[in-house]
Amino acid sequence: MYTSQVDFLLIDRINHALKEASLPYEVHAYSGCAACGLHLVFQEDRQRKEALDVINKILKTKWLAIVENERDPTMLYVKSTFE
Repeated sequence: MYTSQVDFLLIDRINHALKEASLPYEVHAYSGCAACGLHLVFQEDRQRKEALDVINKILKTKWLAIVENERDPTMLYVKSTFE
């Protein structure tokens, strides 16, 4: 299981970057706990790859990356790039 986490300031940076890129997505802490992963919120899932690229670009600055959950496309696990 992935145990890396992001703080709420980083979540805010990600959401700001998604908005600046005109992508209809938001990231929330999963169940209110950033250690549990990120929850990808969207109205239409049309530009998913672009949204994930924006998220990973920001997380890369903290040596982190996301891994999608195979069963739930809205659940994103955060992992260290050193794992």
